[in-house]
Amino acid sequence: MIEHWGLRGELRRLPGERDENYLVDGRHVLKISRDSRALLEAQTRVLDRLASTGLTQEVVATLRGERLVECEDGRLARVLTYLPGQPFADVPTASLRSVGAALARIDAALDGYDEPAFRRDFYWDLERAPTVVTEPRMLAVYAAEVAPRLDGLRRGLIHGDANEHNLLVGPDERVTGVLDFGDMVWSRVVYDPAIAAAYAMRMAGDPLDVVIEVIAAYHERFPLSEDELAVVYPLACLRLCHSAAVAAIQQARDPSNAYLGVSQEWIRRVLPVALAVDPAAARERLHAACGKADTLHRRRVLIAPSLSLSYADPLKIVRGEGAYLFDEAGRRYLDCVNNVAHVGHGNPRVLAALAEQAAVLNTNTRYLHDTLVDYAQALVERLPEPLCVCLFMCSGSEANDLALRIARTVTGRREVIVLEGAYHGNTQAGIDVSPYKYRGRGGAGRPDWVREAPMPDPYRGRFRGPDSGPAYAREVERLVASPAAFICEPLMSCAGQIEPPPGFLPSAFAAVRTVGGLCIADEVQVGFGRVGDAFWGFETQGVVPDIVTLGKPIGNGHPMAAVITTREIADAFANGMEYMSTFGGNPVSCAVGLAVLRELDERALQENARIVGAHLLAGLRAIESPFVGDARGRGLFVGVELMRDGAPAPDVADRVVNRLRSEGVLISADGPDGNVIKIKPPLVFSRENADELVERLRAALE
Repeated sequence: MIEHWGLRGELRRLPGERDENYLVDGRHVLKISRDSRALLEAQTRVLDRLASTGLTQEVVATLRGERLVECEDGRLARVLTYLPGQPFADVPTASLRSVGAALARIDAALDGYDEPAFRRDFYWDLERAPTVVTEPRMLAVYAAEVAPRLDGLRRGLIHGDANEHNLLVGPDERVTGVLDFGDMVWSRVVYDPAIAAAYAMRMAGDPLDVVIEVIAAYHERFPLSEDELAVVYPLACLRLCHSAAVAAIQQARDPSNAYLGVSQEWIRRVLPVALAVDPAAARERLHAACGKADTLHRRRVLIAPSLSLSYADPLKIVRGEGAYLFDEAGRRYLDCVNNVAHVGHGNPRVLAALAEQAAVLNTNTRYLHDTLVDYAQALVERLPEPLCVCLFMCSGSEANDLALRIARTVTGRREVIVLEGAYHGNTQAGIDVSPYKYRGRGGAGRPDWVREAPMPDPYRGRFRGPDSGPAYAREVERLVASPAAFICEPLMSCAGQIEPPPGFLPSAFAAVRTVGGLCIADEVQVGFGRVGDAFWGFETQGVVPDIVTLGKPIGNGHPMAAVITTREIADAFANGMEYMSTFGGNPVSCAVGLAVLRELDERALQENARIVGAHLLAGLRAIESPFVGDARGRGLFVGVELMRDGAPAPDVADRVVNRLRSEGVLISADGPDGNVIKIKPPLVFSRENADELVERLRAALE
């Protein structure tokens, strides 16, 4: 057979678990396998990918000539280059750090790469270990330390078996080669370094010291998260138990294959010592060795606990670009939730405008400056009449606070009508009109001057279906007595990405205005082209509010916001008490705002939101899962409501959010029950980004 590859020479049998392996001419290895063609072709593509990153010869083998040849008995043969070196098992002084470094190079090269053939139910996958391991101490540690963190552990394509016979050591006692990609599997990334560390425990010395050496070197090249560092030592111990359990099963089936028990003698010796290590002590020492927890620890000491973090395993983000964020290790995350970066993270035009104006002048609005009126003009040109007068501040919360103050001053009234589940900011006035806050944890309940109408949710609200708009409007009418204002988001964000049914806002606005109240549209999260087929959320219902509030996206991350109202209302508000915001409307902010508007226009980002949003929503609605109750939205303002047996499933939403975070996709969950996946990415989001999100979400829901 070897003549097929143009080779000559004597064949020498090499050990192996499943494949037949032969050394040919001292420079090649003939491998004859019973694995499927799909698996072997996937291995070939993996080797090709690794070769493209410069890992050939030094770390992994390359293939020779024709990739696969079918034998007479149906098995498939291939020839790989022979990697020189001694097995790690035969070099008692081999460098432990080189173990971690070599494996990290492979995992880093495979980061983000996928092969469907390796998404398989495989007995060597460490995910399956708890089903075959019977050691009670190990199972107790797994239940306490690993299981609660599983959903926060990222997934990827891993080597899966860096044992002491699959690692080759060169003359300098450093690992120079990694063999056998037949155990590759799509699983938790942290399993790979844990497996390597497990087999490195055969070296003399304290098992925890050995693991720390391997993991610290791995972390330097391919950083592990806090949760991954917390579980890596228990997982290394689990692998030893897993190896012992599988070996016992295999040896019972094939007692003649000595290779099946090659590691068992030393595992029996090391395992009791390894299991005696306190998991908390292991976790603390690993965190210290890798320097992972320093920022988190300092934050917990210096920052108030009410300022929360996202995800079970918090991210340390250091850079943004377009629709992506990057962590301290350079890992890229698709940002599907940070609507603040409206025209993309690190937008060059916005940054240039900020820098150029800041280098010349930045002061308050008590001086004349063209940039202020230029920006105000650009805003009002995008609004329907009679909205034509602007006030500026630094945040959407301030904008809503001022809008309420204007309404009360102009009407002489105090009462405010709000929608159930709404959120309008973090000032005291904002909290007071936000059921999302005052009915949530730590909330003091509804103030007596607030009137709360049902959330206009056509999927799971009091009234159902697309024709329920008038019924919800009548609920607002029922509350109308002498309100100062009705404040609402035209599409509700924190309430669960709710688009009110048609007819709701026209009837609700009319009822409020009939008794002299003002209508405030909170466009902080939904305005500025996000909904795609309109520039403002209120346009989707065919209404014109009395006051519009803007924030977040208008500065693309720069702190700026605005209130826009009519000339009549602005004049009535000017009762002698000055409105002054030191930084609101400053020249730098206005220059930034103008740059954002130019980006929206010249890159047609509203149209992009319409096209990509429709594509995204179609993909989400095509997901076949019993957990998907509803997929809804407009443009790049989308929600997926997760249900189980007709009830909200916040636990599923939490697991999905953390699962996708581990796979490099950032989303969040919201809504009164915490069961709605919230999707509101930068408007530079592409069809390819949408496809990636849909596929990741589909896989997570499986």
